Amino acid sequence: MTYKQIFVTNITEETKNFLNASDIKYTYIDTVDLHNYKKQFNWVIAGDEYFTFAQTEEDQRKSIELMASLAKDLIVTTLRDYKNQNFKEREFSQPLAVYNHKDSLLFLEYHKYEYSDKNAWETVVYELNGPDVKMYGPFPRRSMFFKQMAKFSLDAGAKEFYVHKNLMYKSLIKKNYEHVISIIL
Repeated sequence: MTYKQIFVTNITEETKNFLNASDIKYTYIDTVDLHNYKKQFNWVIAGDEYFTFAQTEEDQRKSIELMASLAKDLIVTTLRDYKNQNFKEREFSQPLAVYNHKDSLLFLEYHKYEYSDKNAWETVVYELNGPDVKMYGPFPRRSMFFKQMAKFSLDAGAKEFYVHKNLMYKSLIKKNYEHVISIIL
């Protein structure tokens, strides 16, 4: 399959700079302008557990509704199995080291859970480069479950919801695997 154009939204300036330095052609759309792009895209890809970056369940529902309003055919996303996840796996993602011949970067993702709401937490990502440490976050997060995502997707007009059993995704900065999910519109 070939593509005509790539559109991106909700990315940092660092990500834009990386795409530009890599000579990747794309069009950036500010999130406040997304409502102008109803059914403009064949596919929408929302990776790295995109729908867990929310403060409330209503935020998650609205986020899925927005993505469904943008896509003509398909939404592809990823999600961990929070229902069957061991609690020890919840505090940290598995750390990752990225090497480039002589240097290495270490990434550690820490999840601080709310005591009043077992499905809410904040994520902080630490990038360690020798004695130098960069911190990203905190980012508000909320657990999402497969059945919950399926219901929100079907309510938003999806025809089918499919969790791929043998297709997993691993983020660039953590070793944890996430399930790939197709939402057919």
